[in-house]
Amino acid sequence: MSTETADKTEVPGLWRNRDFRLLWAGQSLSLVGSQVTLVAMPLVAVTLLAASPAQMGVLSALERLPFVLILFVGVWVDRVRRRPLLVATDLARGVLLASVPVLFLADGLTLAWLCAVVVLVGACQVVFDVADLAYLPSLVDKRRLTEANSKIQVSYSVAQIAGPGLVALLLGWFSAAVVIVIDSVTFLVSAVACLLIRHREVVPPRPGNTREPVLRSIKDGVRFVWGQPLLRPTLLATAFFMFFWTGIQTLYFPYAYRELHVPASAIALVLAAGAPAALVGAALGPKLVERIGLGRMLLISGVFGNGSFLLLPLATDPVWLAVAVLAAAQLLFGVGMPLGVIVTMTIRQAVTPDRLQGRVAATFRAFGVGLSPLGALAAGFAAEPLGTRTTIAICAVGLLLPLVFQFLSPLVRLREVPATEQEPA
Repeated sequence: MSTETADKTEVPGLWRNRDFRLLWAGQSLSLVGSQVTLVAMPLVAVTLLAASPAQMGVLSALERLPFVLILFVGVWVDRVRRRPLLVATDLARGVLLASVPVLFLADGLTLAWLCAVVVLVGACQVVFDVADLAYLPSLVDKRRLTEANSKIQVSYSVAQIAGPGLVALLLGWFSAAVVIVIDSVTFLVSAVACLLIRHREVVPPRPGNTREPVLRSIKDGVRFVWGQPLLRPTLLATAFFMFFWTGIQTLYFPYAYRELHVPASAIALVLAAGAPAALVGAALGPKLVERIGLGRMLLISGVFGNGSFLLLPLATDPVWLAVAVLAAAQLLFGVGMPLGVIVTMTIRQAVTPDRLQGRVAATFRAFGVGLSPLGALAAGFAAEPLGTRTTIAICAVGLLLPLVFQFLSPLVRLREVPATEQEPA
């Protein structure tokens, strides 16, 4: 059978792929829990432990600090089976997060322990993210990658509704620290779902029965990304986005809670405001990409998603007006974010050979999330002399830079899922 004929062979739908269903179900549940922690953890620091803006910057930086090691994690992931890493990191995060409500109820929770938890959970997150991104293409045919990434983004969008909604509901009865137990339970369930996957992985072969030096392996992954004309601008856009977006995330809760006087439960509801739009965008993602094209869809998503943050410094009294402006920003971000993620994930996974999936994913995380601790620290300490509103405004303008990299690249002309790049033997 020719390659052309094989490419036209009908690929079974993902609903018939048991292993993908298990992976997707476990991740969907843990995403809800993660959204709960995303809202509850800063509230624990601000409302229970009275953290200052500078301390919030340190906490946010520590959460992302483990990503500086992600290039080494990428090499590791490409050398071992990936599913055991997913199970182990899910279990570890479940236990670590359970310590927060336990210590709070025992009157022993401190900001120092909260910092330790976010560092360790962040380290597990690094391993899980890289292993997960490398594992998915082995479970799903390349022609179903857009659909698979769309389904995962649908789950993320649902989690954006359910997670903050649960926090807003439960804060009426429980402390923010106690609410984090939800995330702990969802990670344990996700680990069980991964254990039930039947797909058999083999240990990646050693070329010539030897291990390539780690630094050379890292260099191969970085060189592949930088030399690939579709991946290089995506990498630069990701790096600048994460730097400025993390700065806004660091200051969002102090800005809304202390400067705009928005109640904690209302902040949780505001964060859920963009989720319905994100759910629609993620669900329609494959059809929109097919009609508009990958490149144009990426630019459109960036205009809505990145541009939405320009509204944040415009929020002002009274409280209802501040809530309305913050919610509008979340709505626009909800429209653009899932579409952008679907496109970038699909392009990256499609053009990358299997042996480099882990290192390519790690390279993107290293230059994206790896730079975010600097963004968190810069925003936290800049807010002391400049004020939170001014610092957020600077970060919002900086978020327009990724659009420039994308517009000046070959991405804008890309319509269909590209072929995997062939490597020399």
